[in-house]
Amino acid sequence: DALAAEALDHAWKEMAAQRARARDLEQLLSGYLSRAARNTPGRNCPAAALGGDVSRQSDDVRVIFAEGLEQMIGSVAALLPDPDSPATRARAVDLVNRMVGALTLSRAVPDDSPLAEEILQAALRSALSDARTWRTAAEPGR
Repeated sequence: DALAAEALDHAWKEMAAQRARARDLEQLLSGYLSRAARNTPGRNCPAAALGGDVSRQSDDVRVIFAEGLEQMIGSVAALLPDPDSPATRARAVDLVNRMVGALTLSRAVPDDSPLAEEILQAALRSALSDARTWRTAAEPGR
Protein backbone atom coordinates (compact mmCIF):
# COMPACT_ATOMS: atom_id res chain seq x y z
CA ASP A 1 0.00 0.00 0.00
CA ALA A 2 2.74 2.47 0.90
CA LEU A 3 4.52 1.86 -2.39
CA ALA A 4 1.30 2.24 -4.38
CA ALA A 5 0.46 5.48 -2.54
CA GLU A 6 3.96 6.83 -3.14
CA ALA A 7 3.85 5.98 -6.86
CA LEU A 8 0.43 7.54 -7.24
CA ASP A 9 1.52 10.70 -5.41
CA HIS A 10 4.53 10.94 -7.71
CA ALA A 11 2.32 10.54 -10.80
CA TRP A 12 0.00 13.33 -9.64
CA LYS A 13 2.98 15.61 -9.03
CA GLU A 14 4.31 14.90 -12.52
CA MET A 15 0.93 15.75 -13.98
CA ALA A 16 0.68 18.92 -11.90
CA ALA A 17 3.97 20.06 -13.41
CA GLN A 18 2.57 19.41 -16.90
CA ARG A 19 -0.58 21.40 -16.10
CA ALA A 20 1.50 24.27 -14.71
CA ARG A 21 3.27 24.61 -18.07
CA ALA A 22 -0.03 25.26 -19.89
CA ARG A 23 -0.37 28.98 -20.65
CA ASP A 24 -4.18 28.79 -20.74
CA LEU A 25 -7.11 26.40 -20.64
CA GLU A 26 -7.04 25.87 -24.39
CA GLN A 27 -3.44 24.66 -24.27
CA LEU A 28 -4.19 22.43 -21.27
CA LEU A 29 -7.19 20.85 -22.99
CA SER A 30 -5.41 20.45 -26.33
CA GLY A 31 -2.47 18.71 -24.68
CA TYR A 32 -4.58 16.47 -22.48
CA LEU A 33 -7.01 15.44 -25.21
CA SER A 34 -4.30 14.63 -27.74
CA ARG A 35 -3.07 11.53 -29.53
CA ALA A 36 0.28 11.98 -27.75
CA ALA A 37 -1.42 11.85 -24.33
CA ARG A 38 -3.49 8.87 -25.44
CA ASN A 39 -0.38 6.97 -26.47
CA THR A 40 1.57 7.56 -23.24
CA PRO A 41 -0.61 6.35 -20.38
CA GLY A 42 2.34 5.98 -18.02
CA ARG A 43 3.35 9.61 -18.46
CA ASN A 44 -0.01 11.22 -18.23
CA CYS A 45 -3.07 11.50 -16.07
CA PRO A 46 -3.25 9.00 -13.20
CA ALA A 47 -7.05 9.34 -13.18
CA ALA A 48 -7.32 8.12 -16.78
CA ALA A 49 -4.67 5.46 -16.31
CA LEU A 50 -5.59 4.12 -12.88
CA GLY A 51 -9.10 5.25 -11.93
CA GLY A 52 -10.64 1.80 -12.19
CA ASP A 53 -7.76 0.15 -10.36
CA VAL A 54 -7.65 2.67 -7.52
CA SER A 55 -11.24 1.87 -6.61
CA ARG A 56 -9.98 -1.54 -5.44
CA GLN A 57 -7.12 -0.15 -3.35
CA SER A 58 -6.90 0.78 0.31
CA ASP A 59 -8.35 3.98 1.67
CA ASP A 60 -4.80 5.39 1.96
CA VAL A 61 -4.30 5.04 -1.79
CA ARG A 62 -7.77 6.37 -2.52
CA VAL A 63 -7.08 9.44 -0.37
CA ILE A 64 -3.94 10.17 -2.42
CA PHE A 65 -6.02 9.72 -5.59
CA ALA A 66 -8.71 12.10 -4.31
CA GLU A 67 -6.11 14.72 -3.33
CA GLY A 68 -4.55 14.59 -6.79
CA LEU A 69 -7.95 14.81 -8.43
CA GLU A 70 -8.82 17.83 -6.27
CA GLN A 71 -5.60 19.50 -7.39
CA MET A 72 -6.45 18.79 -11.02
CA ILE A 73 -9.91 20.29 -10.57
CA GLY A 74 -8.35 23.32 -8.88
CA SER A 75 -5.88 23.78 -11.74
CA VAL A 76 -8.68 23.74 -14.27
CA ALA A 77 -10.80 26.12 -12.17
CA ALA A 78 -7.86 28.53 -11.93
CA LEU A 79 -7.94 28.86 -15.73
CA LEU A 80 -11.64 29.74 -15.79
CA PRO A 81 -13.27 33.11 -15.04
CA ASP A 82 -14.06 33.71 -11.34
CA PRO A 83 -11.98 30.71 -10.19
CA ASP A 84 -13.20 30.71 -6.58
CA SER A 85 -16.93 30.60 -7.25
CA PRO A 86 -19.06 27.48 -6.72
CA ALA A 87 -20.24 27.72 -10.36
CA THR A 88 -16.64 27.63 -11.57
CA ARG A 89 -15.87 24.61 -9.41
CA ALA A 90 -18.86 22.83 -10.94
CA ARG A 91 -17.59 23.71 -14.42
CA ALA A 92 -14.10 22.50 -13.56
CA VAL A 93 -15.46 19.19 -12.23
CA ASP A 94 -17.47 18.83 -15.44
CA LEU A 95 -14.42 19.52 -17.62
CA VAL A 96 -12.23 17.10 -15.67
CA ASN A 97 -14.93 14.42 -15.95
CA ARG A 98 -15.01 14.89 -19.72
CA MET A 99 -11.23 15.00 -20.02
CA VAL A 100 -10.65 11.82 -18.04
CA GLY A 101 -13.58 10.01 -19.61
CA ALA A 102 -12.53 10.84 -23.16
CA LEU A 103 -8.91 9.89 -22.58
CA THR A 104 -9.94 6.63 -20.90
CA LEU A 105 -12.38 5.67 -23.64
CA SER A 106 -9.95 6.62 -26.38
CA ARG A 107 -7.35 4.32 -24.85
CA ALA A 108 -9.86 1.47 -24.56
CA VAL A 109 -10.43 1.12 -28.30
CA PRO A 110 -7.81 -0.28 -30.72
CA ASP A 111 -4.96 2.09 -31.52
CA ASP A 112 -5.78 2.18 -35.23
CA SER A 113 -9.50 2.76 -34.70
CA PRO A 114 -10.83 6.07 -36.04
CA LEU A 115 -13.08 6.07 -32.98
CA ALA A 116 -10.08 6.72 -30.72
CA GLU A 117 -9.38 10.06 -32.42
CA GLU A 118 -13.07 10.86 -32.78
CA ILE A 119 -13.57 10.53 -29.01
CA LEU A 120 -10.69 12.90 -28.26
CA GLN A 121 -11.71 15.45 -30.87
CA ALA A 122 -15.37 15.49 -29.82
CA ALA A 123 -14.42 16.07 -26.18
CA LEU A 124 -11.91 18.76 -27.14
CA ARG A 125 -14.40 20.64 -29.34
CA SER A 126 -17.08 20.49 -26.67
CA ALA A 127 -14.76 21.58 -23.86
CA LEU A 128 -13.29 24.45 -25.88
CA SER A 129 -16.75 25.61 -26.89
CA ASP A 130 -17.93 25.62 -23.30
CA ALA A 131 -14.79 27.43 -22.14
CA ARG A 132 -15.38 30.18 -24.74
CA THR A 133 -19.01 30.49 -23.66
CA TRP A 134 -18.05 30.79 -19.99
CA ARG A 135 -15.34 33.35 -20.76
CA THR A 136 -17.71 35.44 -22.89
CA ALA A 137 -20.44 35.32 -20.23
CA ALA A 138 -17.93 36.58 -17.65
CA GLU A 139 -16.90 39.62 -19.70
CA PRO A 140 -17.90 42.98 -18.22
CA GLY A 141 -21.14 44.31 -19.62
CA ARG A 142 -22.63 40.89 -20.30
